[in-house]
Amino acid sequence: MRLKFKLFAFPACSLCFAAPIYAQGLQATQALDDLIAEFLGARIGEFGGAVRPVDPRIRLAQCSGEPRVERSRPGTLQVTCAAPLWRITVPVGATDAAETKGPSAMLVMRGQSVTLRVQKSGFSVVRQMVADKSGRLGDFIPLRAERNSPVIFARIDGVGSVSLPE
Repeated sequence: MRLKFKLFAFPACSLCFAAPIYAQGLQATQALDDLIAEFLGARIGEFGGAVRPVDPRIRLAQCSGEPRVERSRPGTLQVTCAAPLWRITVPVGATDAAETKGPSAMLVMRGQSVTLRVQKSGFSVVRQMVADKSGRLGDFIPLRAERNSPVIFARIDGVGSVSLPE
């Protein structure tokens, strides 16, 4: 009987140590989205804004201060928290020509997820696609929505951003 008590006591005791982590609460991903939008001056899905919202399945401990947002590489931001220590990387659309490192820089790589924008009078559509080829600013590249879907050709107009010709 004593052996059963020991086996039960270990899992119950391990929960005691994990409780302080959950007692702090979790960082709201919507608050991170708002912070990123404020930093970039553009909302999610807009030109110059974040490509997609922070995944709500991510479980980050509540930051004791204000999370810090900074540019890390072209096309990405880093959101960091000092206490407790965590860091996430967020993809963003192109904001200016300086971010592309010149006209000969590859803005889209084969297999990369890109944002396709279609704007006509009265409506606009934004859709995530996958590039079949790498390309530079102004190049036309083949895109697919899924592996077996038909090919669409679009013009590269920024880092990870393409549009249909008019």
